[in-house]
Amino acid sequence: MAGRKRHSAEDIVRKLRLADDLTAGGKTGEEIAADLEAATLYNWRRQYSGLDADAANELKVLREQNSRLFLIQSSWRCCDRPPEWMSDSKM
Repeated sequence: MAGRKRHSAEDIVRKLRLADDLTAGGKTGEEIAADLEAATLYNWRRQYSGLDADAANELKVLREQNSRLFLIQSSWRCCDRPPEWMSDSKM
């Protein structure tokens, strides 16, 4: 079984535009999704439809930052107090 391939945001937008062009040309869903699963194409359309490459890349970066911040926040909750660098005494 092949490993999971990570596509860049630019690749996703490019492949979605290609899929739209092929759909307009009369191709079927199976012909369009030759190297991708139909579910992958569906999920990408749901997440990235209407975005250009720059906006899709920015969205991806923001989601990564959000997940890192969520991990930091969850680690603070286990300690029942914020880290020292966030205390009001230094401000």
